Order: sequence, then structure tokens, then C-alpha cells
Amino acid sequence: MAVRHDRDSGTLTYASSRRWPGPRGAHSRITVRVGARIEEPTELEHFLTARWGMHNAFLGRQLYLPNAHPT
Repeated sequence: MAVRHDRDSGTLTYASSRRWPGPRGAHSRITVRVGARIEEPTELEHFLTARWGMHNAFLGRQLYLPNAHPT
């Protein structure tokens, strides 16, 4: 997978594309605008932004392993 990011005028753009050996054509591009720092996130903000995990294939099955950090 190739990943790159660019910073321009208060926005960040992340782009990725799948490379060998996976199927070609899978790609993504995400642009976000950086806002003011959130000192104490609400429950909704935490729910929407703190959902980290690893996706992996193992023995022909897809696995999701959540990653939780103490708050």
C-alpha cells in the first residue's frame, strides 16, 4: 500500500492506493480541515474519533482487533 499526505492552507489530505500483491484499483483520498483544539471531548466526539483497531486476514478469515487506550 502506498500512502502519502499533504498539508496546505489549514487542510490535510491523505491518499492511499493498494499495491502488489492485492487487487489493483483500491484507493482512498481524505481531506480534513484542522480546527480549534478540543480540550475535553464529549462522549459523541470520543465515540466518533477513538475507534482504533487492526484489520487483518488470518487462515482465510478477516479479523478485527480493537485497540483501547485508558482515558
